[in-house]
Amino acid sequence: MTTAAEEPTGAVPPVPQHFPADREWEELTTAEKMEQVWADPPGVVGWFKALQNDSIGVRLMMTAFLFFILGGINALLMRVQLANAESAFMSPQRYNELFTMHGSTMMFLFAVPMMEGFAILLLPLILGNREMPFPRLGVFSWFTMILGGAAVLLELHRRHGARYGLVRLRAA
Repeated sequence: MTTAAEEPTGAVPPVPQHFPADREWEELTTAEKMEQVWADPPGVVGWFKALQNDSIGVRLMMTAFLFFILGGINALLMRVQLANAESAFMSPQRYNELFTMHGSTMMFLFAVPMMEGFAILLLPLILGNREMPFPRLGVFSWFTMILGGAAVLLELHRRHGARYGLVRLRAA
């Protein structure tokens, strides 16, 4: 009789759904079986479904770099306004909105997610683990970063974002 901690000697791990059918599952070595079981699913859909720490970390860093580019465009627009004295490129209100959105983008959509991506990528290697605990939480943070960043930047585009800066000092 076997206990829950023991595995019967004749048991084989389940065949992954994305396993290539060029060789029979029983003919593979244990290392090849483990590689197939731990591999990310192929294709674009597999890239979104992947739960490996390296793919999650790279996704976070790539998205943070995209927000870095968008925050840099905000800074470029501010520099165009400041290039000439009395420039009418944008209104002072719009300049203040861009200034606030540039700082918020660089801190909350670039710096923090970039550090999180490095941590998710490097911590398992430093600690000697195969994976991070709770990998779905890392994927959830990536999806919420995309949705939150898109909402913030779309509000700026619609001219409704950061109207009073980070802190509104006067009464409504």
